[in-house]
Amino acid sequence: ERRPFFKEGTSLFSKGGLFYSRRIGKTPELFYSMPDLLKEGDVLEENPDKVKLLNATKLSGRTNHGLGIGLLNAVTNNTYATIKQANGERKKYLTEPLTNYNLIIFDQQLKNNSHVYLVNSNVIRNGKSRDANVIKGEIKFENKKHQYSLQGQYSESHILEWEGDKKKDNSGAAYYFSVDKIIGKSRYGASYDAADKGYNKNDFSYFFFNDLSQFNCYYSYNEYNPFWKYFKQGSVTIFANRGGSISRKNEQIDFSSGFNCFLLFNNNWSIFADMGVIPQVGKDYYEPRIENQYYLNPTGIFGSINFTTNYNKKLAFDFGGRHSYYQTIDGSNNWGYYFNPRIRFSDHFSMQIGNQFDKNENEIGFATLVGSDTSVFGKRDVVTIENSLTSHYIFKNDMSLTCSIRHYWSNGKYNKFYQLNELGKLNDYSQNDLQAYDFNSNYFTINLAYNWQFAPGSSFLVTYKNLILSESGNNVKNYFSNLKETVSGPQTNSVSLKVLFYLDYQSLVKRNKSSDKY
Repeated sequence: ERRPFFKEGTSLFSKGGLFYSRRIGKTPELFYSMPDLLKEGDVLEENPDKVKLLNATKLSGRTNHGLGIGLLNAVTNNTYATIKQANGERKKYLTEPLTNYNLIIFDQQLKNNSHVYLVNSNVIRNGKSRDANVIKGEIKFENKKHQYSLQGQYSESHILEWEGDKKKDNSGAAYYFSVDKIIGKSRYGASYDAADKGYNKNDFSYFFFNDLSQFNCYYSYNEYNPFWKYFKQGSVTIFANRGGSISRKNEQIDFSSGFNCFLLFNNNWSIFADMGVIPQVGKDYYEPRIENQYYLNPTGIFGSINFTTNYNKKLAFDFGGRHSYYQTIDGSNNWGYYFNPRIRFSDHFSMQIGNQFDKNENEIGFATLVGSDTSVFGKRDVVTIENSLTSHYIFKNDMSLTCSIRHYWSNGKYNKFYQLNELGKLNDYSQNDLQAYDFNSNYFTINLAYNWQFAPGSSFLVTYKNLILSESGNNVKNYFSNLKETVSGPQTNSVSLKVLFYLDYQSLVKRNKSSDKY
């Protein structure tokens, strides 16, 4: 999210996870379907990739009694695509209807760092279109000595869709419970998180999986005082996680366990390492993309090691590596590293460079559907590289300039295809054109922001954004030739201006009262 209106005051609106601002002004629902409507001789003249925002209002604050109230409302306009037919006539198609987004939050702070909140999100679309309403509540309790914490959540979704002349309510529920010991050298806890098959909050938020339960438990030992002459602080944690399918009597989808450790040295360097194992096969009902079909998740191991140098120095680094291995047909071997220097040239100017590299060899995953009952998987090699450069220049305390450049590249090449059978295993599948499924994805962005706080609480903000997206099956091997081809492609540029002026109502009232005396 880059729009200042939606970035400000997000702490209250983020409670409950029912608000994802990118839904407002998103890509129209039927944007990708329009090319399929073209007939011979037709031309797609106009197909906006973003819905126009008509207005947005946000109100938030907290009373003297600790009650936080948040209200957000936004309206987006009808969005149309235009097709010029072979006979010269133009026809418009509605790709996204007029939509009202509404979010309201009540958050009451209680004693001992406890709280209770209630959130409701509502999306209403014009005409015979889908509507959605989601409500969520949470209560968290800590005892007086802040030794233990209890937390519980319940959420319910209602998706209203038209069936003929009537609306059908497709409802679902999700819930969460946790108990933790939160103080002392020894800490431990457990949590249970579940969502049934009908739960869906994607109209105003995002939710990747339903019909899923997750049980997690952990134990950690922590040292907060200097120990062993070399360390300021350290911890060791062991954990176990299990996922299951609710509608299938909580049948196991995945299981993993392992440990991690953290050490902070006297020179302010730190190290974090983790290692884990997936000892059992689970049934993955999501990857096949076919109802009631499953893929047997393989066993495997994973681990990483990460270092951070002293941030107090002018030159500091974050760097580390990771590796995982899964017992697939030919063995999936995945490894990667990252190297992120931080340079502070002066008190005014700093820069951060980011470099990440990942290579997945013999990765097994879903490739395509053949008909409605055949799920085809592929063995592929995927290389992902992400480079970024972020710089900050502070002219003075109330004026700054920030520039961020990022390039993300993911390149995949298929080597073999398999058909998923009814037992969740893979059989050889003949596919002559392997290259048809190769992919080459690029995302290149530039963001430049000038911020001037010309008065207390008041600011002047100018932002420039450049965006280049490219998706192709062309399997480019050379990074620099790929980058050159990407930056020469179609791009989107935008400039926005925002002026925020803070008006102190209390000072105006006092000033008027003092003037009345004279």
